[in-house]
Amino acid sequence: MRRRASRIEATGNRERWLISYADFITLLLCFLVVMYSISSINEVL
Repeated sequence: MRRRASRIEATGNRERWLISYADFITLLLCFLVVMYSISSINEVL
């Protein structure tokens, strides 16, 4: 039983960085959308 638990834990820890990476990409996308919307407003003025 211990071997199974350690394998599952090891797999979860290896892919843990994906959560941080996905959060970073989401924030970057939001930032770019906001910057694009601001630049569109400035063209009209």
